[in-house]
Amino acid sequence: MRIYMVLTVRYPTEKAYGVSVGNTARELKRLGYKVKIFSNSQFQGIDEYGNEVIQIRSWTSDVLKRISSRLSFHISQFIVAFKFIRKARREVLPELIWTRSFVVAAFSRCFFRTSRVIVEIHDTRNRLDRSFYRFLARDKNVSVGFPTIVSCEKFNRIKPSKRNFVLNNAAPLEFYELPRRVSLSVIRIGFVGKGQSNGQDNNLEMLVEGFSLLELENQNFQLVFIGLEEEYRILLEKARRRLKISENSVIFISHLNHTSLGQELSKLDIGVIPYGNSDYNNERFPIKIVEYAAAGVPILVSSIEAHLNILPKEAATFFQPNFADFARAVIAISSDVTGRSKKVDYAKTWSKEFTYQKRVDKALESFGINL
Repeated sequence: MRIYMVLTVRYPTEKAYGVSVGNTARELKRLGYKVKIFSNSQFQGIDEYGNEVIQIRSWTSDVLKRISSRLSFHISQFIVAFKFIRKARREVLPELIWTRSFVVAAFSRCFFRTSRVIVEIHDTRNRLDRSFYRFLARDKNVSVGFPTIVSCEKFNRIKPSKRNFVLNNAAPLEFYELPRRVSLSVIRIGFVGKGQSNGQDNNLEMLVEGFSLLELENQNFQLVFIGLEEEYRILLEKARRRLKISENSVIFISHLNHTSLGQELSKLDIGVIPYGNSDYNNERFPIKIVEYAAAGVPILVSSIEAHLNILPKEAATFFQPNFADFARAVIAISSDVTGRSKKVDYAKTWSKEFTYQKRVDKALESFGINL
């Protein structure tokens, strides 16, 4: 079977969606499928996962991306969808199109009537998406995957479909084999990712404020941010200086490819996810939850609805998303070696339900394709 994965945004990228797309395509290839990734970026060639990437950008979509408004984003999606159709028609027609855009899905069903489409949705706040969904939900050749049961049920209330399903994030198998390289002299608390996601602040300044309380303890702590945007690094640096936290206590590691990320995860004593309580956050399935678990990193996660639904209480330590409770939870984890070890073991076993093979299986089974 020939599968085209289509992105209306930049790829390759170190962002979570890029990691997910690259690993998903690699797993599909391992299973014997012919896979190509079409991307709205300047890159064309072979990505770090060994996948073929074909450029479908245009100067118009580049200009629209820089405008950074909702209308320009929508127009850009239409342009990129049309570019994909033109390029794909010069190739062998695909049996399956896998995309994160309802616009691409609609174009694909109009021009490639025999192709089936998987739409993978991670932000349900888009009105245009909901309009396209009402149209596509009637099509037996379209399946829609959602990150959580909450987001899936939200769209089923708009229009029920038997082809809606939960498509969780996953961790690569290499993360399960990472050797632990934990320091005996310092407790490293790490966050992997961006300062904001889809316009939603990820509550990172709270971590710095909580860390200022940890500096009063006798233990030696270090706060590590991996892959932050420059503007957030500057923001958190200002917070560090304002709170008089020593410079070597807050570390910033720039963007890494996914192989190098695993090496950094192996050095962490605690992996934190501090997201605040919001409608958007409560529909997310952060990829770093599974990556922390697979890598054997103790998980410290805010006690919002999504995280409580995703993670068993035996797999993580939960805290209220404020600086005082964050500091309290860090001290509790670092002082309970036995409890921490039990949670790590439980989380690692739990995370094996979220491999890329199982992710691909679930997506293809939405069309009755059994591997």
